[in-house]
Amino acid sequence: MRHSPRLDGRGNLSEKSVEGLHNTLCGILSAAVDEGYLTHNPAWRCYKPKGKKKERPVAD
Repeated sequence: MRHSPRLDGRGNLSEKSVEGLHNTLCGILSAAVDEGYLTHNPAWRCYKPKGKKKERPVAD
């Protein structure tokens, strides 16, 4: 998802969007485990996206 173009043609998804999608999917799959639809959450083994760190100015 991170490197796939958006459907509206405006570039790639942001890191924050990918992280939000991952968290939503993981939550849905966890609920399915709690309800007995799944035996385990396959998203637990997936790579969790990490955003890029921004450089912050250092105070003098």
